[in-house]
Amino acid sequence: MGPSRTRRWAGIVNDDWKQIGFGDGMYWQLDPSEPRYAYGNAQNGSYTRVDTETGDILDIAPAPPPGEDEYRWDWVSPSLVSVHDPSTVYVGGNRLFISRDRGVSWERTEDLTRAIDRDNLELMGVKGADMTLSPNDGTSSFGEITTIAESPLDARILWVGTDDGNLQVSRDGGRSWTPVHGTVGGVADGTYVWRSLAATLPSGSANSLVEHPDNPSVLFLGTEHHLFASTDAGVTWAQMPTLPTTHYDDLVVHPRDRDLVIGTHGRGIWILDDVVPLARWSRSVAEAAAHLFPVRPATLFHYWKDTSYRGNAEFAGENPVDGAIVTYSLGAGAGDARITVAAADGMVVREMTVPDEATIHRINWDLRHGLPDAELQWAPHEDPRLARSTDERGPFVTPGTYTISLEARGTTVTETVEVLADPELPVTLAQYREREAFLLRVLALQSQASTARLAMAGLAGGPELEQLEEVDDILEQVYEEIDGSGVRPGTLYPPTDTQRQRVDAAEATLAELAPDIPEP
Repeated sequence: MGPSRTRRWAGIVNDDWKQIGFGDGMYWQLDPSEPRYAYGNAQNGSYTRVDTETGDILDIAPAPPPGEDEYRWDWVSPSLVSVHDPSTVYVGGNRLFISRDRGVSWERTEDLTRAIDRDNLELMGVKGADMTLSPNDGTSSFGEITTIAESPLDARILWVGTDDGNLQVSRDGGRSWTPVHGTVGGVADGTYVWRSLAATLPSGSANSLVEHPDNPSVLFLGTEHHLFASTDAGVTWAQMPTLPTTHYDDLVVHPRDRDLVIGTHGRGIWILDDVVPLARWSRSVAEAAAHLFPVRPATLFHYWKDTSYRGNAEFAGENPVDGAIVTYSLGAGAGDARITVAAADGMVVREMTVPDEATIHRINWDLRHGLPDAELQWAPHEDPRLARSTDERGPFVTPGTYTISLEARGTTVTETVEVLADPELPVTLAQYREREAFLLRVLALQSQASTARLAMAGLAGGPELEQLEEVDDILEQVYEEIDGSGVRPGTLYPPTDTQRQRVDAAEATLAELAPDIPEP
């Protein structure tokens, strides 16, 4: 895709980045089968296995046998936990080291570098051995592995790249290796890379590069100052907006959620939710009047009381947006854009007027019905003091499959979204339906009571108006007890018998006081 379409995509991320933490370090990986274990390293091959629950630190750095030369390690030497067998760990020095028991013991390969004596290398015409002020400045050794990769399809296929320009591949699990750097043309000998993708990038160092698992043409690149994205395999790049100017050390596309996770130097960890739309980007999508991207499943849950009254808000990470992330693109044209959410039986549960500019947009549906007579215009939650909205909202829908429709530019496009039950609660589907129906009934009764109060507005008080106000108070109390109120979470369980009885009594009183008001 051309540069203009690349830049056009960047609009979806203006308000979508989440910063989730701060810190500094070298390189960390979690054991995917036992997340209490994390593998980390400090400078020059100081590898450790950390128990994140107890704080236990086990030194697992490989050491040479007596009488052999010390191993050579990069300042930030790489490590890799196997995607095929999490007990297998790889670390890289001048050799590749392979552990089959989480770092307790190691196998080693031959030296996979060129073993160049850097004292014989020249910098600005001066040999390293002849530099008197600061010889070989910037790193304590030379000729070591800087990158390790494992085939996601075959555990026997391994790749390593070195800082002295070697690229080697093994097809037998590391027992034998074949140098392949000589087969790559167009790049100067001895460099880290093998095909230049820098034509449209500013000059400078590249630190990290990751490929989208669903589309090899989608790349993310971290440099000394910025993060870039490409949808055409690096032919053109666009700078990702609204991120800090800093060193982008590491990138990963989450294998399950397809979120882009970014590690920086000193400016924290950042996450862009759901980068699947980039993988689905194409010329036909760019030229469509309206396009709705796939919507990943969303899960029902009440936040724990996560709002802050005092300064601890400054130290809390940002939560994901509520509910389902909906990404869509609009072509040239004018007119409103509307998102409609419908249940399997066709009942519309939510309507929202959404941004309609000709670009890519991202909104969220919070998995709730709208409130009666509420504003239909969608707006992001923007409050630096509160992690989520504390306004009154409609009730949650019942778990199931929902159809999301985008109406814009004279056309309608649809996708489905699976709404999942809270996995931590033993609430049945029937109980979810019961809760949803009950809260919709309460809202309808509140509307009926409001209409009755307006009809009696001309009366100078009186017991009837006071009774209506009491009915309204009861309905509001019961609704907030279940759906939540302000910073207080609600419940996903259906109403209790007491709550039912209170609403039944309020409904009976309402029918007696205002018999001509239509029933909900």
